[in-house]
Amino acid sequence: MSEQNRFEIEEQQERWVGGWLKWCPTSPSLLREAEKALLSNLKSAYSVRDVNVGDCIGKEESYIWTIILNEDSPKILIVFLHGFGCGWVFFFFFNFDSIAAHGPVYAFDTIGFGRSLRPAFSKDPIEAEREFIITIEAWREKMNLNKFTLLGHSFGGFLAASYAIKYPERIEHLILAEPWGLSERPVDGYRYNGGFWVKPICIILEYFNPFFIVRAAGPLGPKLLQKVRPDLRQIF
Repeated sequence: MSEQNRFEIEEQQERWVGGWLKWCPTSPSLLREAEKALLSNLKSAYSVRDVNVGDCIGKEESYIWTIILNEDSPKILIVFLHGFGCGWVFFFFFNFDSIAAHGPVYAFDTIGFGRSLRPAFSKDPIEAEREFIITIEAWREKMNLNKFTLLGHSFGGFLAASYAIKYPERIEHLILAEPWGLSERPVDGYRYNGGFWVKPICIILEYFNPFFIVRAAGPLGPKLLQKVRPDLRQIF
């Protein structure tokens, strides 16, 4: 499936769903427009690519949305991995011009986020981590990169560390900005302080995406997010 075909299918699905369901105030087209508006402010030359990394997850081909700046520079390049629930354009945009002035910059939407494809990951945490890492390696192979500085923020820091452990020969420098650290689940199950009602609620929430409540809130979702995380408006 080509880049054009993938986005054409996405737009057709959006038109069909948009005609019947307007509860959620977001869409792929709004994401594209927001990205386009931000990129119009870049001073550096750049290119964007929809990189086909093959069937890393399941039987479906996976695509990773990528931006490249100062590609022809001979210096050691830097690759950015964004945090949870976002994409490269919104986390790193204000850093691109200054860093690209010194060498190549690569950034991509991690598989399952932003404008990259969103396949069904394994429910096993170890296997899901492996799926993330093999898609990053497949992306590296497709981009024909040899060795690079890898910078990961938040959840991207967790993935960057995992990738560096698996493929240390590919890493020139590893930079972890506020990285996540995920501990194993206790052997005896949940250990939460609180009433008897805490454990069943945690078990139920385990089956939902952390942003499920924001999406389910529909038009109230943005206000809910601003209420819970007022710092996001100040940061971004």
